[in-house]
Amino acid sequence: MATPVYATAADLTAYLAPEAVPDGAAERLRDASRDISVALRLATYDVDAAGAPTEPYVIEACRDAACEQALYLADVDDRTGAGGRLASASLDGASYTYSSAAQAAAASGQIEIGPRALQALTLAGVTPADPWNL
Repeated sequence: MATPVYATAADLTAYLAPEAVPDGAAERLRDASRDISVALRLATYDVDAAGAPTEPYVIEACRDAACEQALYLADVDDRTGAGGRLASASLDGASYTYSSAAQAAAASGQIEIGPRALQALTLAGVTPADPWNL
């Protein structure tokens, strides 16, 4: 099943008005939607055949969270999630130093959800029991 895209460029434009939409909005919203889907993988809510939420409050929360996550991704300017995680690295000794505990967790396979995206999901009551371990 394809990951639903929770927000469109038009949604982001309305969400940010009157501010300008960042470049690459469609790609960032696609990536943000994938991040939100991972964050919600243990949450329980009704979905349609395409995997998109059907309850209006969940649709709104996912839309807002995707917009916030897209902005977060634009702010950190790291589309792949690989940048900024290492403070230093060595080649021969294969030694890595992570820039923070959160970055180390992200490097282990956990995704980094922007705080306002998580807030939108939490306030709607659709996050799993432990949203900090995504």
